[in-house]
Amino acid sequence: MSAKNALRRSIREQLYRLSSLEVAEKSARVRTAVKQMPEWKSARVICLYSALADEPEIGWLVPEGCKVCYPRVNGTELDLYFVEDPASMQRSKWNILEPAAEPAMAADHREIDIILLPGVAFSRDGGRLGRGAGYYDRLLGHKGWRAKKTGICFDCQLVSELPVESHDHPVDCIVTESGRFTAF
Repeated sequence: MSAKNALRRSIREQLYRLSSLEVAEKSARVRTAVKQMPEWKSARVICLYSALADEPEIGWLVPEGCKVCYPRVNGTELDLYFVEDPASMQRSKWNILEPAAEPAMAADHREIDIILLPGVAFSRDGGRLGRGAGYYDRLLGHKGWRAKKTGICFDCQLVSELPVESHDHPVDCIVTESGRFTAF
């Protein structure tokens, strides 16, 4: 088993031990910490994610006057689409809420001010360990990003270091139920 897979397994075991009440309480604190970020308050275009059962539930977190987009799986890539009403999103074959693939609603990653990124684990120096398929790393690999890349996780998902490969893209900061950590 690779070091990344062993760490994924260890973190998932910790997450599995959290009760639904603990997840809800911790998620609420994560949302509060995100809303306190200066970059959040000044953002005009944000990118959110639809949480899986073991991820912080960020919900429809949208500052007033801000446009929001979500990723949608397209083969091995993530495409971004603006969403005006969260009720318009539909469950994918992976049971993830995704926006409709409407060309008129396509979002350009270069417009995004802040992107919230889920992950299995994060390190305080900005390392991000995803689920292993590389969707977000390919998305972040596109040229022209100016967005504040913000990792979202619970405290138990913070580790001292992560095995990093050349295709892994770091985050700029991490938000947990304990607050915000700037990656160095």
